[in-house]
Parts: sequence; C-alpha cells; structure tokens
Amino acid sequence: MIRLSAPSTPVRRTLAGLPFLVATALGGCHQAPTSPSSQVLVPESALEARSAGLVRVEFPAQDPGPPFYARVSPYPEMLNQVFTDGRTVAIPVYRDPSCIPGDFNLFQGIDAPSAAGPGAFACPLLISGTFLIEPDAPLGTFPVQVNTSGPAQFWFVDHDEFMARTSDGILPMARLAGEFTSLRIGTADHFMEMLRPRLEPRHQVVITAHGRLADGGRFRVSANHRGSTLQSISIHLD
Repeated sequence: MIRLSAPSTPVRRTLAGLPFLVATALGGCHQAPTSPSSQVLVPESALEARSAGLVRVEFPAQDPGPPFYARVSPYPEMLNQVFTDGRTVAIPVYRDPSCIPGDFNLFQGIDAPSAAGPGAFACPLLISGTFLIEPDAPLGTFPVQVNTSGPAQFWFVDHDEFMARTSDGILPMARLAGEFTSLRIGTADHFMEMLRPRLEPRHQVVITAHGRLADGGRFRVSANHRGSTLQSISIHLD
C-alpha cells in the first residue's frame, strides 16, 4: 500500500506518483518458529491517529488499495514473503482470482498501472481496510501502518511441490491455478492483517485468519514476518 491521493482534500483515485513497491532481502523458504506473535504497533482509532499527527484513509472507499493480487515472493526486493512451515505454503489472495491475468508472475508482486491498462486495480478487492499516513506526505509515500480485514482467499500448496514448480524463479497465476496437484483454496471467515510497509525501523506484516476450504475442510493461519525473515508461522488444515 502506498499513498495514491492526498487525504487533506477529498481523496481521489489518482495514480500520480505511484512508485514500484519495494521492500527487501531474500532468505529462502525455511521452517520458522510456530508461535506467532501479533503486535499492532501504531494506534488505529481516529482520535489516536490525529494525536500522532496522522490521517486515516479507507480503502477501497477513498483509495484503490494495494496494487497487487497476492502476497507471495522469494525475490529480494519483495522481502522473501513466502509463508511456509516447511510442509505447506499459504498464499493470501487479496483480489478476485478469476480476474488475475494468467501470465502474471505472482512473485513480481506489483502489477502497476501503465499506459497498457490499470494493472491490479482492474480486479475487485476481496478485502478492505484503512491506512495511517502523514497529512502532508507526497504521493507515492508508504503509509505508517495498514490494517486490513475481509474475506481474503488463502491458496495452500505442498511446500515440496511449490519448490519444484517454481524452480525457474516464477509463479504465473495460470500455473498456480492449473498445475498444482496439492492446491486447496479457502475463504476467510476471519482475516486480519497488520502491515508496516516502511523499511525503517523495519518492514513487518502480521496475519491471522481462519475459514472454510472449498473441499469442505477448515483452515487456520497465523504469521509474523519482519524484515526479510519469517519470525513465526502456524498453518493448520483440516
């Protein structure tokens, strides 16, 4: 999530100043500790936000939301955000998966708008939320914090199959949807994500979710990823 409009005036769905998202270092797919810690680091209420000199912006009502479809990438510039416990990979999906271009490499993360089209903004959001940012921050600035909820999807695949099918360094949407024999798709009944996208003091994303699998099962996921390291994760599929 980055600022796409100026909240001191009625927020406009403008793409001016949109930079490529970025965040930082590779660490490989490895098993992380399994006792996630969920810590909200910045106050979210409007009163507390104002007292901290921040403004609260809602998406998608006031802002088009994140310019990406899902959160999964081992690339250095995308912070090694692969949520795996060594057995299963959990992929949060934030936009309607039926709309995602089949040839889009999900590891790339950002599908930025361009002269060719609106990119990820063409696909409806499954989630909604708010972000906190300084009122005078230039367009293209990362918020201080983003809080997200709603019926996100989670796509689960076997870790070994994930490693084998992405050995060429890419994960096209069509490959994920059509070639993974271990794929199980779930929809969250409860989903909360706290994101601190700025690199200083350190990028952090904390996710908690549970919901229904399309095959009738249930899932629960919690993860805490900080910097380029998965601090803790728990994935349960029934």
